[in-house]
Amino acid sequence: PTCVPRKCTNGVPFGNDLSVAAACSSLTTGQSCSVTCADGHASALAIFMCLPSGWLNGVQPTCKPLTCPNIAAVPPSITHSCNGVDFGSKCSMGCAAGYKLSAGSIAKEWQCSWDVVDKAVALQGAYPQCEPQLCTGNLPTGNRFVHNCSGVATGHRCTVACAPGWQ
Repeated sequence: PTCVPRKCTNGVPFGNDLSVAAACSSLTTGQSCSVTCADGHASALAIFMCLPSGWLNGVQPTCKPLTCPNIAAVPPSITHSCNGVDFGSKCSMGCAAGYKLSAGSIAKEWQCSWDVVDKAVALQGAYPQCEPQLCTGNLPTGNRFVHNCSGVATGHRCTVACAPGWQ
């Protein structure tokens, strides 16, 4: 008789969090292949061996999503929920208190994605366009003060002094 190794057709590992070598789908008895975590997941390696029964034998690696680094410098006009975002997850960016969305701008959604150039996870998205709102509270009133606070917006300063005849 002519004996040929049996092809393994059962037990091929799968999952979005795995990187399964193409060879794992065409192994025969006694051959092995490696399975690692997919990009964006903590790296682990497992070896699968093709058994005479036609089953691949091995322990599938446990792959956990990586966490994107926090954004280093966010403009003071922006507020966000983008700290500690895991790969594949999203966060939002909007205008901070005292600022409003510029005409035609919308709040933005960012995503923790795989950066193929840097080979690392990174937050990707665009900042919303926010403009300062005019200050309307705590303005000096009465004839005891002189000031240039009318029309001042968030992030800007004004000067207040005693009016002539007042100390």
